[in-house]
Amino acid sequence: MKSKLIFILLTPLLLSACVVGTYYEDDSYGYGTVYPGYTYGYNDYYFYPGIGVYFHIYSGDYFYIHNGHWIRRHSLPRLYHLHHKHRRHIVHQGGKPYHDYDKHKRKYRRDDHHRGDATSDRHERDNIRKDHESSSRKNATLTMATGVVREMQITGAREVHRRLRQTRQGKTSGAVISKKLLAAKSEAREKILLKSAQVVQESITMTKRAIPALTSGEREARSIPKRKREPGQVIATGRINQLIALTSPACAAEILS
Repeated sequence: MKSKLIFILLTPLLLSACVVGTYYEDDSYGYGTVYPGYTYGYNDYYFYPGIGVYFHIYSGDYFYIHNGHWIRRHSLPRLYHLHHKHRRHIVHQGGKPYHDYDKHKRKYRRDDHHRGDATSDRHERDNIRKDHESSSRKNATLTMATGVVREMQITGAREVHRRLRQTRQGKTSGAVISKKLLAAKSEAREKILLKSAQVVQESITMTKRAIPALTSGEREARSIPKRKREPGQVIATGRINQLIALTSPACAAEILS
């Protein structure tokens, strides 16, 4: 039972190791470290220890010795014969892999069993050129995708800042408008109160002027017997009392004073 359980648990691990396993080269140097679907980047090179040549996969340039100095060219002279059995994949940072040439030469020994000729050289140059084109295409796609994502991030950040700025401006404008509305309402209220006070004052003045006339008319009407009064002659005492009652206590006191 335990052995079955262990086998079941180890099966996914074994399957993953088979799928993402290390890619082995068919040569006498050992094995490479290129996984299926691997995209060559800026630090990937092919090294040919038998002739001392580096090939930069990303740019498609060759590094080789000319007149005692390392030079970089996009084409390799025909006197150098490449062979796929001599190729070693290395990763080097800095753009100048020949600085570690002595170390690479010791690590990757020369293979005298496979002599390069014109045919192998032509096939190998075609193969590494295809690797270069594939690398350029994949890296261009990745660069474009990264640029699009970066642009979306920048655009999103700008949009967020713009909306925040608009929100702040809107709050400020709203506060200013609210203050202006409150001031206008207060001014209108003061005008209404002032106008009301003027109307009340005019009413009090008119009432004071009317009371003596009504009082004298009342006295004159009372001195005439009822049977001799004219139809239009009325006693105005009740009207005066009604007028005073309709006003506020302060206005009534002002009228009677």
